[in-house]
Amino acid sequence: MSILQITVPNADEAVRHRAVEALINQDVQIQAATLNDSTPTQPKRDFAGVVLGAGFAVIFGALTAYLAFLGGWWIAPGVLSALLSLVGLIGIVASLTEQGR
Repeated sequence: MSILQITVPNADEAVRHRAVEALINQDVQIQAATLNDSTPTQPKRDFAGVVLGAGFAVIFGALTAYLAFLGGWWIAPGVLSALLSLVGLIGIVASLTEQGR
């Protein structure tokens, strides 16, 4: 059994399907056909996640500062608020890292 690999550059999915159908019409037995694009894509960042993370960090950071200013038993919910602010900061970092798509 021989392996034939065909690359159809700059073609959309319909053109690639026609290429596979043309091989089938010529009685070529196909065991696997992959129609994925091998061209490199630009890495993308999630800017909606940055905005959401910044919102969490600012709102819950301000709430933490206010609860710490009140003192007393308000420190306990301030700890939870500080953790939610930290989640927002982690969300900013995670959204700014480049993701290949």
